[in-house]
Amino acid sequence: MAELNVRRLAGGVRTVLHELERVENIPAPGGIVAVNARVDRVFEELNDIRNTMQGFERRLGLMPMQLYNLLQGDNGILDDLEGRIPNELPNTLNALRTANRNQCDALADHLDIPLQHNLPVNERRRQIANFLGVRL
Repeated sequence: MAELNVRRLAGGVRTVLHELERVENIPAPGGIVAVNARVDRVFEELNDIRNTMQGFERRLGLMPMQLYNLLQGDNGILDDLEGRIPNELPNTLNALRTANRNQCDALADHLDIPLQHNLPVNERRRQIANFLGVRL
């Protein structure tokens, strides 16, 4: 996907508006300060849209793995984004249901899921299961 260079676009708009304001016959409505504030708001909205689209893109990227895992049942080997979860980690739904804190932390590290340090083990399991697309 082509990346929109919002900063360059905003800078270009500001330059044009500044030059227009310098021409006596064409004053910018509300002055350059108001225009800059409007450009800043547009810049913030475009960043929000970009962040939302990146979130959608990430969720779409997880769907094939999550669909596969959903079909594995209690004892099927679960997939991560690069293939099967290694055997030394909780790699089945049953193993995840009984995983201790250290096992959850190791699996979360493997999956690159940031978990808060003070989460109870049940919440750790739930967040990992949610990422993998399975229900405990």
